[in-house]
Amino acid sequence: MLALVEYLHAKGYPNISVVECSNAYELTFSNRNPITVMTAMGLNGGVHGFVSALPQATAHIANTDGRLKPYRLIDLGADTTEIEAPDMPGGKLKLATHWLKADFRISFAKFKTHVYGGYTLLVKNTYGCLPEGDKMWHYHRPTGCARPTLVQLQACPVHFGIVDGITGADGWLGVKWDRVITREPGFLLAGRSMIETEKVACRIMGVRIDRSLMTQAAVDLYSEPIKLNGKVRPLKKWWNVPGWIIAGFPTTEKYYRYYTFQQTVSDGLGSPPFERKPVGLALSYLLVIPVLLWAFHRRHWVLRKLKDWRLHRAVRSAAKTPPRIRADLDRLDAPELELLLACVQSEADQTVKIYGHKVRANGQWHLMPNSTYAKLVRIPEIMAALKTPPQREACIQEITARLSFLQSTCQL
Repeated sequence: MLALVEYLHAKGYPNISVVECSNAYELTFSNRNPITVMTAMGLNGGVHGFVSALPQATAHIANTDGRLKPYRLIDLGADTTEIEAPDMPGGKLKLATHWLKADFRISFAKFKTHVYGGYTLLVKNTYGCLPEGDKMWHYHRPTGCARPTLVQLQACPVHFGIVDGITGADGWLGVKWDRVITREPGFLLAGRSMIETEKVACRIMGVRIDRSLMTQAAVDLYSEPIKLNGKVRPLKKWWNVPGWIIAGFPTTEKYYRYYTFQQTVSDGLGSPPFERKPVGLALSYLLVIPVLLWAFHRRHWVLRKLKDWRLHRAVRSAAKTPPRIRADLDRLDAPELELLLACVQSEADQTVKIYGHKVRANGQWHLMPNSTYAKLVRIPEIMAALKTPPQREACIQEITARLSFLQSTCQL
């Protein structure tokens, strides 16, 4: 996303907005408002930190010569406009004013699976622009989520679609799980026709596009002839959602209490500033976590733990950093560790900050590796936790030992 903002600025488009809306997570987590979520993710120019609920905020990204360029983060639910919609109950539908009045709309989706329809790509991404936070009550329950999505698409057509398949997440809970072993399909898919682009993404994923009722309805309206630039091959190592789960979800949409219950029990444990609310946390501990670890992602979890155990054993003599920092180091692979080592060795006396795809440490710019934000964001967190020169030296020793082990295992 930040690379796209940087690219649009370079092409001379200064009035850029990154938009998001509240969703069902606000029922089970605290502080789940769009601006806080976007800034916590690093969409405020890559700076790791979060702000309280605001209707909009200004962020900056560094261009190729290091100058900062502004863009806006927008909460789509903060300002709405009601339009005529004969297909909706009451004949009206509330839409986000900023999305409605935009000159050019881009749907930017991640390549990942979802229990609703089997995948969540460009069309379902636009469903997230509907302004009501409790989408189960306002959209799923009265009509199902496909109908309001189509009404919105007719009023707010999307002019371009981008699917980020550089990294992705598969499996039953690819859309939610925090510690999956990230898939790396290694592609970007883009096109002026959102529907035709989504069709190609489904072929790569190896799913039928009509599995998603929402997307199928949009296909019927917006299909068009296209010229495909490149070859399409389904991924060999990709775990999709079983058909019986996909088939069951649409039949439950009108049962609001059931839907909110399954949403509550399937959410994660949370992390600051998004803490789980007590009831949902208790349900997760009692019902969900044992099932997930055993049935859904046992292979990923076991492989990750085995990797951590082997790494700890190999660097035991050099492991002198505090346990909390070591836990963050466990999440980093060789490319991120090399960047962290460069930042620590720079002896930065100012806060290390991420701007787009660059890190600024002690007046120097470092290019970030191709990685996930969940990994990269730990670099400024670790730097902030290193308070004294001895702690820095201990961290340098452990990073060096970890890199030596990871590089030797890759060579084998």
